[in-house]
Amino acid sequence: MDRTRIDEPAVSSSGGEAGSGGEAGSNGEAGSGGEGAAPGAVCGDGAVADPAEACDDGNRTAGDGCDPGCAIEPGFACAGAPSACTAGCGDGVPGGREACDDGGNEDGDCCSRACQVEPGCEVEPNDEPASANDAFAIAPDGRIRAFLDPAGDVDVFWVSVPDGAFGRLRAETLDGPLGTACSALGVDTAVTIFDGSMVALDSNDDIAGDNTCSFLALNRLGAGDYFVSVQISPEVEPATLDQTLDYTLSLTLDTAVCGDGVLEPPELCEDGNTIGGDGCSAACELDAPVREVEPNDTAVEADERGALRPNELVTGAIEPLGDVDVFALVVPRLAEIQLATFNPGSLSACSQGVDTFLQLLDADGVTVLASDDDSGPGACSLIDSTIAPWATQLRPGTYYVTVEEFTSDATIPGYDLLVVFTALCGDGVVEGAEACDGGDGCSEDCARIAVCGDGAIDGSEACDDGNTEGGDGCGAACELEGTLPEVEPNDAPDQATAGQATASGALFSAWISPAGDVDYFAIDVPGVADLDIETFDASGPTSCRDVDTVAQLLAPDGALVGEDDDGGEGHCSRIQAVIAAPGIYHVRVEASGGGSTAGYTLRARTTALCGDGVVEGHEECDGGAACEATCQRVPACGDGFIDDPEVCDDGNTEDEDGCDAACRIEGATAEIEPNATPAEADANGAVAPGALVSGVLDPDTDVDVFALRLTTVSDLRLETFDASGPGRCADGVDTALVLLAPDGATVLASDEDGGAGACSLIDPTSPGGASARRLAPGTYYVVVHGVPGELDARYTLRASLDASCGDGVTEGAEECDGGARCAPGCERLPVCGDGLVDAPEGCDDGGAAGGDGCSADCQLEAATAEIEPNDTAAEAGAREVAIAGDALIAARIDAGGDRDVFRVRLPVASVVRLEVLDGTAAGCEGGIATALRVLDAAGELVATDEGLSDAEYAGGIGGCSALVLGLPAGDLLVEVAARDGGAAIPIYLLQAKILAPAGAEEEPNGTLAEANGPVGSDVVIAGARTVDDFDLYAVDLPEGRSIRAEIVEGGAETCESLEMDSRLSLLDGEGLIIADDDDGGRGDCSLIDGTGSAPRHPGARALPAGTYFLRVRASSGAAGSAAVFDYRLAVTLR
Repeated sequence: MDRTRIDEPAVSSSGGEAGSGGEAGSNGEAGSGGEGAAPGAVCGDGAVADPAEACDDGNRTAGDGCDPGCAIEPGFACAGAPSACTAGCGDGVPGGREACDDGGNEDGDCCSRACQVEPGCEVEPNDEPASANDAFAIAPDGRIRAFLDPAGDVDVFWVSVPDGAFGRLRAETLDGPLGTACSALGVDTAVTIFDGSMVALDSNDDIAGDNTCSFLALNRLGAGDYFVSVQISPEVEPATLDQTLDYTLSLTLDTAVCGDGVLEPPELCEDGNTIGGDGCSAACELDAPVREVEPNDTAVEADERGALRPNELVTGAIEPLGDVDVFALVVPRLAEIQLATFNPGSLSACSQGVDTFLQLLDADGVTVLASDDDSGPGACSLIDSTIAPWATQLRPGTYYVTVEEFTSDATIPGYDLLVVFTALCGDGVVEGAEACDGGDGCSEDCARIAVCGDGAIDGSEACDDGNTEGGDGCGAACELEGTLPEVEPNDAPDQATAGQATASGALFSAWISPAGDVDYFAIDVPGVADLDIETFDASGPTSCRDVDTVAQLLAPDGALVGEDDDGGEGHCSRIQAVIAAPGIYHVRVEASGGGSTAGYTLRARTTALCGDGVVEGHEECDGGAACEATCQRVPACGDGFIDDPEVCDDGNTEDEDGCDAACRIEGATAEIEPNATPAEADANGAVAPGALVSGVLDPDTDVDVFALRLTTVSDLRLETFDASGPGRCADGVDTALVLLAPDGATVLASDEDGGAGACSLIDPTSPGGASARRLAPGTYYVVVHGVPGELDARYTLRASLDASCGDGVTEGAEECDGGARCAPGCERLPVCGDGLVDAPEGCDDGGAAGGDGCSADCQLEAATAEIEPNDTAAEAGAREVAIAGDALIAARIDAGGDRDVFRVRLPVASVVRLEVLDGTAAGCEGGIATALRVLDAAGELVATDEGLSDAEYAGGIGGCSALVLGLPAGDLLVEVAARDGGAAIPIYLLQAKILAPAGAEEEPNGTLAEANGPVGSDVVIAGARTVDDFDLYAVDLPEGRSIRAEIVEGGAETCESLEMDSRLSLLDGEGLIIADDDDGGRGDCSLIDGTGSAPRHPGARALPAGTYFLRVRASSGAAGSAAVFDYRLAVTLR
């Protein structure tokens, strides 16, 4: 609005001026949305009375950067006293009192015209978990407005499931300006949800082909922290990223405690206990699924099988190829439903290879109401009101649910289908889109029946305040009562229409006509009070239709107390102010933009009145010896409130309890200013570990830096608390911590709100505090700073050690602390014979004697040592070392292009596994990276593990090489070298294993029941892939073993020729896919490898004992001759 149109008062009010960005306060209290006023603040005297005045340039002239209310005008930054104002806010560079600066001077874009973050908006930086926004702190309703810059910005938000509970989290991106849908406004996001260890739980790019917003729903989340990451979709062309992406993130987190007898989302049942096997599991999931009954391929067959019930779990399978399962679903009353598929026995997981397609059909069994492919976890499906709201609010009747494999080119040995009624009209619980559920004012369809007192204005009602009581402005028949009509002219304070401010409020009815009209109202305030001024439409309180007002509150002397545009309902106005003295106050109302308003209502009421004996609103007390006449406390040490010059107040005046009788922290050292840089911190002297330091951040841009000297290798813990000391962080204390390296510049760790409340914690045991572990001796720097707008923030800093090398106690990140085999930095000294295998050791049995399988120099005694030189075929031929069957050769690769060549002399044609391993013969530790080649007797290449489909994968474990191939009888050569001419390899083992023939497949073997086998370890089976053929092989696995299985040539076609294109899956005993691979082997052949400490396929590693199944088929993308081939399946168990 135009401040130049406000009549300038002659002197200030005793209560002070309005805070920047909101309404005024008095006696130091905060105004609504801004900074509070202070007693004695005189705008225009050149002295900045912080926090009441944001500036004071010695005048009350508008347009010079400091407005008549001593607030900084948009587009300016002011400093000093008298204030010098220069253009600053809006230049795109945050600084000074600015919490943000987006380069503009408009409200409504998350960065206000006063360069403050607006409510419900993200707070940058929030690009990583350490700086993530607390989602429900900045937006309690879960609707966060945010922006993504074109240059790779990421927004991270944090939510938490409380201890003892589990939760359901939903995240959806929507249009930024509206936040209601995803229209064609360029919103194209990708959302990922991580757990507290930053393991990605699920991600989504586009909801659908024509909907580029994102949606994720995760159920059964355990207690702990979770992070929601939003970024621009990787599918967006870089050339199109020419503007900032404005979006709304909608988050919903439902939590429940299983076993408390109260059924709450995401519980599916609640029987008051946590004992499974009684129909409701220990996690409040359904534990008695109903099995599908075949045939059920049509709606008619589904009707014959009987209908599903609400909250029912069905287990089924998609077999054979092309199978479709159809289920009937009876909806008894108007309802909202959720349909979801999962792995058998789980309501949260969807393993690799399970890809369902889900449809909801109308009563005719043909019309598709909704469908989904993979909106659930992984490639599982989900249909609910967030995916298809138009299709899931169902009227009573019979509907049908269909489940099939997405492309119908594979079977699904097992799946679970969950059917949940998320809202059911008539159950007495208001859920989903229901306006009500039961009661006199609720229809059969759970819609509200309009009646006076229901809080909604309907029909002839002039008002409806949610009750039928009179005396509150809206009468028992929903008519306005006690309304005072404005009396024109009332365009100036001396013409104002008068009324008395009471608890129920004075109501005025008025019109703004013609355009540009201004209305003044005189409000008699009887004493020190909280005054609430609000506009509504002509129907009265709670309604604001087609009304857009701007209101100001003026003190008896004409000084501006507060102003507001759209702080009330809709575009109506609301001012909440603390009135420091009784008197006649004036309210000025105009239409926004200088227009007109057909009719509106103004209410002025007291929400707290000092002297009535009731402590309300901004009152700290109301009566008594320790209460001032303004209903504010008389500060005293021991009253439990921290007031200057107190630094703590624990509610008593006793010593030796952390806060002494004078309200000072016991044992704390006060900070020494100036301390804004590492150099100043050094000059002030170093802080010792274990010390407490009390400090204050004033102004809000203040930064405190402390030097911290470590005398030994240490794990460092840093924490902030409020001024009362350890264990407490009161509201209003908000710090950030940074740990700097001895150079005073490199950031080692940082934290904002990881401690108690909004205080900070750098914890060396957490992932974010990893860099605070094992710090070398030296001087480090601890930086403490606050947040914009948080003035005079008093805090306590504690620096302590989780581990101190040399104290004789092994703790924290220490591997040892003292002793002959412990290094000065408390790291273990690797020694052969210590019982721990360290590269390049191949074994370590804790002894120094050989002859027991592990030699005196910790190498496997079963291995044959290479004989150098063996860099060429000729040199290899001259050596006694030759591979004629199973072999284990110990060798090394020297720097400078060394290579090892070994003779192979097979008596008969065989399938051989050649594999490079580390000295343990079980893994590939120590940074080994090799290349493996097989050459014929003439030195021509037969096969190599170089250039496989995955350049980061060398065919074996980690960077080690492996080849499985059929070799002819006779002489061959095997060559091992460092991959890409890499570093020397002190020790490696080359293992040659002749795989035993286990016969040929026997058809039919397309189902679990028909599977061939079981097969053993280090075997090879011959098979043939025909059109639409599935081959299954059973594997009996001992406890803790891992599986390596590979498809290799079985005929004329080779893997490298791309004339055979396979797909290999590992299934558990129930037929659930636990590992899957398409082209991980040579060429287009497949390889599943669960061996090693970090295997390519974790699902195939360290499995429980039982029977598993290997399934061979053609790749879904195979065509023509590549889909029909002869193969051999090589299996190794470790």
